[in-house]
Amino acid sequence: MELRLPPGRTLAAYVATKRKQGLGWRRLADEIVTDTGVPVSFTTLKRWFPEKQTRSTAA
Repeated sequence: MELRLPPGRTLAAYVATKRKQGLGWRRLADEIVTDTGVPVSFTTLKRWFPEKQTRSTAA
């Protein structure tokens, strides 16, 4: 999948950028499929890139 992203761009950086832009996991998965041609589910992305817990969600 990373081979199909622009040179020097990692999947982690791609996901981080899109999440900071406010994209939800489902929309992000759709964009990865569009940009790379590689099917990936939003569930897989959530497992690969777990969001950091904050104090309020860790309790």
